[in-house]
Amino acid sequence: PLRKWMEDGELSPDFFITLSSTTEADGKLSQWERYTVELDEDGKTKGTPRFLHVAVNRIFTSGKSVVVLKKLRRYDAMRVTWSTEEPALTFESVCGGDITGLMPFEELFDEAFSKWVTAKHHTTSAMLRQCLFEECGLSTSLDALEKIYFFSDGATSTVLADSMFARLNKTKNAWNDSFTLTELLRETIGVADAVVSENLRVSTTPSIVDVDAARRTVKSLASIQIVYRLPWAVSLIIRPSTLSTYRRIFTLLLQIRRSSSALTTSRLLETHEPPGYYLIRTKLLWFTATLYNYLTSMVLVPNIKAMRKEMKEADDVDKMLKSHNEFVRRLHDQLLLGKRLELIHKTVLQVLDLAVALEDAREGDTDPESVVK
Repeated sequence: PLRKWMEDGELSPDFFITLSSTTEADGKLSQWERYTVELDEDGKTKGTPRFLHVAVNRIFTSGKSVVVLKKLRRYDAMRVTWSTEEPALTFESVCGGDITGLMPFEELFDEAFSKWVTAKHHTTSAMLRQCLFEECGLSTSLDALEKIYFFSDGATSTVLADSMFARLNKTKNAWNDSFTLTELLRETIGVADAVVSENLRVSTTPSIVDVDAARRTVKSLASIQIVYRLPWAVSLIIRPSTLSTYRRIFTLLLQIRRSSSALTTSRLLETHEPPGYYLIRTKLLWFTATLYNYLTSMVLVPNIKAMRKEMKEADDVDKMLKSHNEFVRRLHDQLLLGKRLELIHKTVLQVLDLAVALEDAREGDTDPESVVK
């Protein structure tokens, strides 16, 4: 049964690994998550001898790797490596190295069995990791996600953001029309390297306020959600459920850009503004620039580098998946998106709204002094 699972990805009757019947919130279960290890009441692998317990994770991961490699049509290439690299697991090979004959058979067998499992695990995991990075476009997909959601391509992201703000400022109808914004997205970020334009689209939620009210708050930008379709193999690592955090990060960065744009787009003319206006405008410019620099340079960049390094050094897909999940969790906490930081997040949005209100007052009929106060 072990050989059948680790070499062919096939389950034998009464095996300790089974097909899972659970589903994710999005209604889909990845090929990597279709299998589960049955555990007893003590948390041990159910119905298995003790010597298997320390190798369960490697056994489990190896079989799942074979299943995925079959779907990627790399199974035959993997089988060729086994014919030359598999350690022998016979009585003679297990006990022949004990010259004195005093070592317990249990220790000799555990060592030999560990080498056999490790050889299978290393071969399949290394091949799948290489296939994901070099053939399935994992690195390219990570580049694309950074350009789409983290504005890492300054030129295209600036054009996209400015065009969105122009629509919000001038359009009388549906400023967040999904079809128009999808076309705009594909014409800007969609032309950047690593991004597949056809996989991009914008999903919007109906606005509960009119366009004039939407102009006055950065919160209205949360109605814009960018969706990027990843290749099937890449979604083994970057689960669709984690992309919700990517989208929230995009929204926060866009909101900061909206506030900064309101403060810098219009020219300062010779007007009779109250002295407090220029003081608070300078402070708001400092706030938006410092906040944006912190989120990008001190949170996103180092975490991205750490995550990519961990993925390159990971032994198998499970560790790659864990590395990306931890990366998303860290961003969720450090970018003020967690429940415990909700009050701070709301306060930041109020300050960003103040920048929009200040410029609206200067250009409109409202007395800027009232906004300053």
